[in-house]
Amino acid sequence: MKNTIVALLAALAIAAAPACSTVLKPVADLAPYVAQYAADASIAVDAVDSAQAAWFAANPNPAQQAIVVQGIADARAAIQAALAATAGVQDLTQAQVDDAWKQFQGAWQALEKILGKYGGARRFGASGLLQVNAFGRQVNVPIVVARAGK
Repeated sequence: MKNTIVALLAALAIAAAPACSTVLKPVADLAPYVAQYAADASIAVDAVDSAQAAWFAANPNPAQQAIVVQGIADARAAIQAALAATAGVQDLTQAQVDDAWKQFQGAWQALEKILGKYGGARRFGASGLLQVNAFGRQVNVPIVVARAGK
């Protein structure tokens, strides 16, 4: 149910998002981007979580799993912090949106570093999207991270 809601939010955000522009826009125009970033980031983090659970079920290592799970928790907390930082702000600018997502970008980079111990290299997938290997599964790098060139 959670994944269905997140996917629906992502679809609505993508459909409603205007073309990218360097012009600073008011919150009404940026709200779809914030929703899209949150949905996309949540899908990616959930995919990593699912992959790690399956991998560690077959390859038990509680100490290493705790490190991965903490990285996932940090990424989820950063998504919530970004949403909280942008919620209800009048005349939100692109710079404010970008600043709100910096914590998530850092948390995702830390998570990718952890995934590197398990073969987590980045590459462009068949879809043309930037992906990272998460325990043998290809996970799309969240838009907000790829867009920032992180």
